Amino acid sequence: SLVGAVEFGSFTRHPRIGNSGTVMWRDQTTYSTQNRVGLKNPGAVAAAAFLYIKLNQLPKIFGINIAMSPGVDDPDREKQDVIEAVNAFLMRGIYPSWFTLNISCPNTEDDPEGNQTESGARTLCEAVVNLLKTAQEEIGNHIPLWVKVSPSLSSAQYEGLMHAFHETGVKAVIATNTLPASTPDKNAHIAGVGGGRLHSEAVKATQLLVGYAKKHDYALDVVGCGGVQDPQTYHDFVHAGADVVQYWSSMIYRGPLVAALILNDLK
Repeated sequence: SLVGAVEFGSFTRHPRIGNSGTVMWRDQTTYSTQNRVGLKNPGAVAAAAFLYIKLNQLPKIFGINIAMSPGVDDPDREKQDVIEAVNAFLMRGIYPSWFTLNISCPNTEDDPEGNQTESGARTLCEAVVNLLKTAQEEIGNHIPLWVKVSPSLSSAQYEGLMHAFHETGVKAVIATNTLPASTPDKNAHIAGVGGGRLHSEAVKATQLLVGYAKKHDYALDVVGCGGVQDPQTYHDFVHAGADVVQYWSSMIYRGPLVAALILNDLK
């Protein structure tokens, strides 16, 4: 009721204990956050079991974010992990309004750019879309697939990804995940930057993705994500062509009513 539609996750196929030590930072001067949580989560099976217990408390509209397993080099294993993670929720009768496939996880220190090839994305997305089509026949409910990508990819890489998304039936792309950068305490550690320091790169990625969707007539929505703090940063994504925006860091600095505050300021 306060924040809009919520996306739960990311969840990986297997549980992850995450990184040790300090894993969250704030940069008050730029209204940014930085994290190297390392995809700490109980795993898809446990998450699905928990949401099943809370089934009558879930909102009518929500999403579930599935992340690729970091450090997995075998494409077949990678695909199988993603399929099993999605299926863990379906088997429990957890039918979200959408699934997001997170193919960009800089806070795990895995290579987010290398994972986001056109061929790799096509293989993963095709597998998940086919699974959701099979589920639709059983539950009578269509669940679309969204994909979350990194900022600062090359134009050619974004165009290739959009081609793969279009061909496999992906319905939306989220631009973007956090921006990889050294942590404030250790240059050797990489953590994902969100909020103000991410904003310009996320808007640039949104413009490119929207441009390729129009150029090739792809029926793909683009979700702007990165540094939505006020009417100006919201309008930056609107002007870039985003269909909707996603936010998180602004709740750190403006509180859980930030969406209502922004909408009120827009009026």
